Amino acid sequence: MKRSIYLSLALGARLMASAPLHAQQQGDPLWVKRLAEARTLAKREGFPLSIAELPKRNAPDADNAATYIRRLSEIEERKPLSKEDRKLIHEDLQGTHPPSPEQAKRAKALFANRQDILGNIEKAVACSYFSAPMPLVKGSSLPDLDPPYPLYSGMRSALRWINAKTTTLLADGQYKEAVESQAKALHLAKITRQAPLLSGLISGMLLDKMAVSGVKKILLVAGGKPEIAQKIAEAVEREGGSPSFDTALRSELAMRMTVVDAMGKKAAHQLNATAFVPTDIQKEMKRYGYPDDPKQALERYVNANETNLILKYIELKGIMASPYYQKLSHGFPPQKEIDRLSEEPDTGFAYSALSAYVFWRHFKAPNEADKAALLMGAQVLAWKVKHGRLPVTLQEVKPSVSLDPFDGKPLRYRREGAGFVIYSVGESLKYDGGDRAKRRESLFRYPAPKK
Repeated sequence: MKRSIYLSLALGARLMASAPLHAQQQGDPLWVKRLAEARTLAKREGFPLSIAELPKRNAPDADNAATYIRRLSEIEERKPLSKEDRKLIHEDLQGTHPPSPEQAKRAKALFANRQDILGNIEKAVACSYFSAPMPLVKGSSLPDLDPPYPLYSGMRSALRWINAKTTTLLADGQYKEAVESQAKALHLAKITRQAPLLSGLISGMLLDKMAVSGVKKILLVAGGKPEIAQKIAEAVEREGGSPSFDTALRSELAMRMTVVDAMGKKAAHQLNATAFVPTDIQKEMKRYGYPDDPKQALERYVNANETNLILKYIELKGIMASPYYQKLSHGFPPQKEIDRLSEEPDTGFAYSALSAYVFWRHFKAPNEADKAALLMGAQVLAWKVKHGRLPVTLQEVKPSVSLDPFDGKPLRYRREGAGFVIYSVGESLKYDGGDRAKRRESLFRYPAPKK
């Protein structure tokens, strides 16, 4: 598999030679040959080049969490929470502090009165997948490249309700029930990040962060109780797994190829064939050697951007699948280069979304480190309950210790009095597990430090 990726990158590098892209047009001014080569490469790598080629999922709506999240949004719109109740659920019960007796009482009354909301959340949790329908541009059959924000907003609302319920259960000492509640949040995050769109994967990672914060709260309060740490470890492992960009990349490429190809076909029948090309890029066409004939200019624009879309997304497959710490011979160009290529006619459409991948690859590493440290912390506490002491090393607990995504080495562990800390070295590779973690550094410390 790795050899296939590297061969693809090598061929992609040859197709996108080091010379400026607009200077590669000799003998192939309309990019016809290069597009054919790129399509052959895509087929070899199993990349679909249109929405019609995407695999169909024959599953009932009743097993799609999006069905119930959509209903949840409709319910909240039709019968909205009061300002005070919304603040309670979405803010007050989301933090690390236990609720006050008054807040707990209000929350329980709200849970009892809003079974219309909680019932839909329970139905969403029972689903095995989450899939938003392929959005279409209004009044068109073309896919809309903007994500379905209302559905993802609904998912975040559902997570906040679950977190709020977990907080009240924890405050009442119902630790087993709190773990079962928070496992539902982990499940919703898991199925969201498995959605076949980049926006779903990204939203799933954000939901995962919300769910993990709730699990961490339980572990800090009740991790020393018999069975609780073990149940947490089991829930995190069951609903875990690193997010994969592979499915999202394939779907995104198919959507973008469908959009540029369909727009090109439609525009070809108009008097001004290049009218759909952004105005600022139209002005650059002549400078980059585009033909004067509008139809040929359009063909060049479509073919060049489809070629670069294919090559870049195949390259992204290798980049996004590689460990964060691995130094790649082929990687993301600097942001200035991405900005420049986003404004060139041959690459404008192809590079327009690249910054999102740069950002989310960086986000994925600390997210993975947070979850790995939490899981290892739960396993250490479960081991302590069984053996009556803390381990000297993590290998006593688990021979194969989770790796730190920032350097590829096992997560660090240190005893601290009656407690311990498990931590990642972070982006700087120098973090030592001290009391104050920086923004991109991940750790689990038990017991929680006093404030």
